[in-house]
Amino acid sequence: MVIPKGVTKIKEGTFSTCIALEYVEIPGTVRTIGECAFSECRSLKTVVIPEGVKNIEEEAFGFCEDLVITIPDSIEWIYPFAFKHSENITIKGSSGSKAEEYAKDYDIIFVEI
Repeated sequence: MVIPKGVTKIKEGTFSTCIALEYVEIPGTVRTIGECAFSECRSLKTVVIPEGVKNIEEEAFGFCEDLVITIPDSIEWIYPFAFKHSENITIKGSSGSKAEEYAKDYDIIFVEI
């Protein structure tokens, strides 16, 4: 799935329960990944969030499994439980970033890039 340039928000539940979704390309125009946007996308394994995205909302990636997600320094807020009930999550990001802070707060594997 390639989300078109110009989209500024991935709205609540947009891809929720798309069990066959394996890949998503998010454009730099997106500022917010909405609540439950990718919830229960159990086949989704890799997500690279581009610079420019500011917020990841509640359960945006809830109930995902074996997900590796790269989170940019532009992120200002990751809502509590953005990865609720997800298993084997790895967050990649910069040292000292919101991504690292979130990973530590919620006991998620963090890989510095």
